[in-house]
This record gives sequence, C-alpha cells and structure tokens, in this order.
Amino acid sequence: MPRRAKGSVYRLTVTEIRNGKKVRRKGRFYWVRYCDNAGEKQEHVLRLSSGQRITDKDVARAELDKLLNRQERVAAGLIDPMVESASLSMRVVLARYLRHLRGRHLSRKHVE
Repeated sequence: MPRRAKGSVYRLTVTEIRNGKKVRRKGRFYWVRYCDNAGEKQEHVLRLSSGQRITDKDVARAELDKLLNRQERVAAGLIDPMVESASLSMRVVLARYLRHLRGRHLSRKHVE
C-alpha cells in the first residue's frame, strides 16, 4: 500500500528588536512544509485561491489536505497539468511569465 504524503502546518517565529532587546513572537500567517513528487522539500506560506494569506489553523490544515491530495492525483496521472493550465486566462499566464523572468534577475530591457 502506498504511503500517504505528509506535511505540516505552522506559524513562523518572528524576532524583532524593541528598545534594544530581542522579542520573539509567532507570525500571523500559516506556512506549510511537505515533500513534493520529486522528493524535494517545499516550504511556503499558505494562500487561498483569492491570494489572501491564511490566519486560521483549521483552514490551513484543510488547504494542506487539498494540496497533498492534488499532489497524489498528479503523481497517479489523474490530473494533467497541461489540460488544467488551458483554463487559465491569458492575463494570469502573462503575469506568471513576467514573475518568472523577474525571478531570474534578467535585465529590464529583456523583460520588456
């Protein structure tokens, strides 16, 4: 029987300096840590489909379950990423491509 993918939901510990002293507190938003299909560890802030960051633990756990379920379906071949991306608007595709180019630290002229 295949092993169920695991992940964890947590809030970051933020360290601030107040009046010359370090003060530690929990962050507002929930993060997720899991292994992807390639076996690489992934860690990022959880967001709703609207782009809003998640502040509720139960919602964060539900989103992690959705993420792991989708990952298993892709690995099993039940979801084709090409077919799924065909439903995206051109605006979203262009925004993602520009973000990708900027992430590669290309010159402004090249991106234009």
